Amino acid sequence: MQNNLTLYANSKEAHFKMLYSAFDIVNNINEKIAELSSSTGDNNLSMYENAKNELLRKRIRFIQFSAMLPYKQEKVLEMRCEKGMSWKSIATALQLGVATVKQIFNQIETDAEKYGGIF
Repeated sequence: MQNNLTLYANSKEAHFKMLYSAFDIVNNINEKIAELSSSTGDNNLSMYENAKNELLRKRIRFIQFSAMLPYKQEKVLEMRCEKGMSWKSIATALQLGVATVKQIFNQIETDAEKYGGIF
Protein backbone atom coordinates (compact mmCIF):
# COMPACT_ATOMS: atom_id res chain seq x y z
CA MET A 1 0.00 0.00 0.00
CA GLN A 2 2.84 2.43 0.73
CA ASN A 3 3.94 2.18 -2.90
CA ASN A 4 0.47 3.24 -4.04
CA LEU A 5 0.71 6.39 -1.92
CA THR A 6 4.03 7.42 -3.40
CA LEU A 7 2.82 6.83 -6.97
CA TYR A 8 0.61 9.89 -6.62
CA ALA A 9 3.73 12.04 -6.37
CA ASN A 10 4.22 11.57 -10.13
CA SER A 11 1.20 13.83 -10.66
CA LYS A 12 0.74 16.65 -8.19
CA GLU A 13 -2.87 17.14 -9.21
CA ALA A 14 -3.60 13.44 -8.69
CA HIS A 15 -1.89 13.65 -5.32
CA PHE A 16 -4.06 16.62 -4.29
CA LYS A 17 -7.16 14.68 -5.38
CA MET A 18 -6.02 11.70 -3.32
CA LEU A 19 -5.54 13.91 -0.28
CA TYR A 20 -9.05 15.33 -0.64
CA SER A 21 -10.43 11.79 -0.67
CA ALA A 22 -8.11 10.53 2.06
CA PHE A 23 -10.83 9.92 4.61
CA ASP A 24 -12.74 7.69 2.18
CA ILE A 25 -9.53 5.79 1.49
CA VAL A 26 -8.88 5.42 5.23
CA ASN A 27 -12.41 4.11 5.74
CA ASN A 28 -11.81 1.52 3.02
CA ILE A 29 -8.56 0.50 4.72
CA ASN A 30 -10.39 0.20 8.06
CA GLU A 31 -12.98 -2.07 6.43
CA LYS A 32 -10.21 -4.25 4.99
CA ILE A 33 -8.51 -4.40 8.39
CA ALA A 34 -11.76 -5.46 10.03
CA GLU A 35 -12.34 -8.16 7.40
CA LEU A 36 -8.80 -9.47 7.71
CA SER A 37 -8.76 -9.47 11.49
CA SER A 38 -12.00 -11.41 11.66
CA SER A 39 -10.83 -14.02 9.16
CA THR A 40 -7.09 -14.43 9.68
CA GLY A 41 -5.92 -12.91 12.92
CA ASP A 42 -3.59 -9.96 13.41
CA ASN A 43 -0.48 -11.22 11.60
CA ASN A 44 -0.41 -8.96 8.52
CA LEU A 45 -2.52 -6.06 9.70
CA SER A 46 0.39 -3.74 10.51
CA MET A 47 0.93 -3.09 6.77
CA TYR A 48 -2.61 -1.69 6.49
CA GLU A 49 -2.30 0.24 9.73
CA ASN A 50 0.98 1.80 8.54
CA ALA A 51 -0.59 2.82 5.22
CA LYS A 52 -3.61 4.29 7.01
CA ASN A 53 -1.45 6.25 9.45
CA GLU A 54 0.77 7.59 6.67
CA LEU A 55 -2.28 8.70 4.70
CA LEU A 56 -3.73 10.46 7.74
CA ARG A 57 -0.42 12.23 8.40
CA LYS A 58 -0.37 13.44 4.78
CA ARG A 59 -3.98 14.59 5.03
CA ILE A 60 -3.21 16.61 8.17
CA ARG A 61 -0.24 18.27 6.45
CA PHE A 62 -2.46 18.98 3.45
CA ILE A 63 -5.12 20.60 5.64
CA GLN A 64 -2.44 22.76 7.26
CA PHE A 65 -1.09 23.74 3.84
CA SER A 66 -4.47 24.53 2.29
CA ALA A 67 -5.47 26.62 5.33
CA MET A 68 -2.48 28.89 4.65
CA LEU A 69 -3.43 29.54 1.02
CA PRO A 70 -4.99 32.82 -0.06
CA TYR A 71 -8.70 32.58 -0.84
CA LYS A 72 -8.39 32.30 -4.65
CA GLN A 73 -5.71 29.63 -4.44
CA GLU A 74 -7.73 27.65 -1.92
CA LYS A 75 -10.84 27.85 -4.12
CA VAL A 76 -8.94 26.80 -7.27
CA LEU A 77 -7.44 23.82 -5.43
CA GLU A 78 -10.80 22.80 -3.99
CA MET A 79 -12.70 23.21 -7.26
CA ARG A 80 -10.13 21.33 -9.31
CA CYS A 81 -9.15 18.54 -6.94
CA GLU A 82 -12.13 18.01 -4.67
CA LYS A 83 -14.97 18.88 -7.01
CA GLY A 84 -13.25 17.81 -10.23
CA MET A 85 -14.21 20.96 -12.09
CA SER A 86 -12.71 21.84 -15.47
CA TRP A 87 -10.36 24.78 -15.89
CA LYS A 88 -13.08 26.64 -17.80
CA SER A 89 -15.71 26.02 -15.09
CA ILE A 90 -13.35 27.24 -12.39
CA ALA A 91 -12.49 30.33 -14.42
CA THR A 92 -16.17 31.10 -14.92
CA ALA A 93 -17.02 30.59 -11.25
CA LEU A 94 -14.17 32.84 -10.09
CA GLN A 95 -14.58 35.32 -12.95
CA LEU A 96 -11.01 34.77 -14.12
CA GLY A 97 -9.39 33.68 -17.35
CA VAL A 98 -8.50 30.03 -17.89
CA ALA A 99 -4.81 30.89 -18.20
CA THR A 100 -4.97 32.76 -14.88
CA VAL A 101 -6.59 29.77 -13.16
CA LYS A 102 -3.90 27.44 -14.51
CA GLN A 103 -1.23 29.89 -13.35
CA ILE A 104 -2.77 29.96 -9.87
CA PHE A 105 -2.77 26.15 -9.79
CA ASN A 106 0.88 26.04 -10.87
CA GLN A 107 1.71 28.42 -8.03
CA ILE A 108 -0.12 26.11 -5.61
CA GLU A 109 2.01 23.19 -6.80
CA THR A 110 5.19 25.23 -6.37
CA ASP A 111 4.15 26.35 -2.89
CA ALA A 112 3.26 22.78 -1.94
CA GLU A 113 6.75 21.60 -2.88
CA LYS A 114 8.27 24.31 -0.72
CA TYR A 115 5.94 23.47 2.17
CA GLY A 116 7.13 19.87 2.29
CA GLY A 117 5.44 16.79 3.69
CA ILE A 118 2.68 16.77 1.07
CA PHE A 119 4.36 14.87 -1.76
